[in-house]
Amino acid sequence: LYRRLQEAFASAQERKLYIGPNGSPHYAVNTIAEYWAEGTQWWFWSNYPATFAEGGKPDGARTEVWSPDDLKRYDPALYDILGRMYPDHHIPLDVYHGRRLRSVRPDSATLALLRNPGDARWREASPASFVAEFETTRGNFAIEVTRAWAPYGADRFYQLVRNGYFDDGRFHRVLPGYIAQWGVHGDPAVYARWKSRFIPSDPPTQSNVRGTIGFAMVSPEKRSTQVYINLRDNSRNDPQGFAPFGRVIEGLEVVDSLYSGYGERAGGGLRAGRQGPLEQGGNAWLARGYPKLDWILRASIRTLP
Repeated sequence: LYRRLQEAFASAQERKLYIGPNGSPHYAVNTIAEYWAEGTQWWFWSNYPATFAEGGKPDGARTEVWSPDDLKRYDPALYDILGRMYPDHHIPLDVYHGRRLRSVRPDSATLALLRNPGDARWREASPASFVAEFETTRGNFAIEVTRAWAPYGADRFYQLVRNGYFDDGRFHRVLPGYIAQWGVHGDPAVYARWKSRFIPSDPPTQSNVRGTIGFAMVSPEKRSTQVYINLRDNSRNDPQGFAPFGRVIEGLEVVDSLYSGYGERAGGGLRAGRQGPLEQGGNAWLARGYPKLDWILRASIRTLP
């Protein structure tokens, strides 16, 4: 069977399958392992829809691959091999099955803003209170922020949400019964500009009880873009200077259910000092090694009346 897979992979490369309209190759033709992994996700109807150009030419006919039937038409050799391995097209409890996942990619103006932390929009103060709404691959949740709790943290969080920084970001560190963490931008060039863009420390005024959110940090004066939600009462962390600036008011069960199977392996926490591959590889690195991670489709601001 592996020999047949090798032949199918070589044929896909020769026929220039899995090439986007812009001429960029998809993950599926990078390595035979990724060819198998991407095909498996389409087989189970649990992958991004992808558009390819016939012959890898910009003016070639477009073909979308999203469902098992799409894969059967586009690459019947791979489909046949997968059919010899898997009896059907659905994994029980797969929350992505048949869902048309929308990967958010910033337009040129947004990307320019994300790569320019000196822009005035990154200095805008937040309202006294507001709600940040998150649409994710697991469902939706909402966070109410109270600026008086931690003004510097509230302002930075407001700016990150409002300006699209969190869109398409992965929940890279989810530890059941402890925390869910995110905030390393999927584009390494963007994160390189923000990694050391620290905000001043906020004296903690609230405890790290279940459902509260604060900035991850190495020390209180070294907070930039990574945040965490407490999945239990973590008030034991209060003396370390973690300063909550808001709390989940809707969808805490969604946060509880974020994929947690990788533990600390997909980058881990800031203090462990093992985020180098994540910082340098971004979403592409996570997609290759940790494809089950949940992510943020988009985040937006709703000001309270």
